[in-house]
Amino acid sequence: MTAARNEFSETAQLLQELLLRKHIAGFSTGDVWTLRFVENEYQLAFQNFSCSKESSINEALRGHDMALFDCADPDGIAKAAILSSVTMRKVMSASVDEDAALSLVFEGDIELIFNTDTDVVDWQWCVTKNVPNPYAEEYELACFWKGEVSHRNRT
Repeated sequence: MTAARNEFSETAQLLQELLLRKHIAGFSTGDVWTLRFVENEYQLAFQNFSCSKESSINEALRGHDMALFDCADPDGIAKAAILSSVTMRKVMSASVDEDAALSLVFEGDIELIFNTDTDVVDWQWCVTKNVPNPYAEEYELACFWKGEVSHRNRT
């Protein structure tokens, strides 16, 4: 087994332990987004995510009230609605692809993909206990760059 395959296997196992079958307690937005889990003390912090439902939510909202989009982060409106919809739902699957994008599928078959293509930051997503920043607190998992996932006590 190659070192890269061992890394992927370890990442997958840690994801299962930390996130699988856990409920989302809530979310926050600001400089970064966070999802807080009910059953443990962990949170998932991330720069961005995508969901197949974004465009239809944006279309519906724009058709109803364009003034909603006159704000600092119009892309965040649909994203906040999506995160609200997964609150108190269980994570049914968790995986990381070769680019280190994290995929979570929730009850109701809602898939969120935590991308690794935000280019103005020095980390993409992380799982921590208290602070939503892998530099400010020891992290369990963190994606600093596309294709690279680091584990606690590892680089």
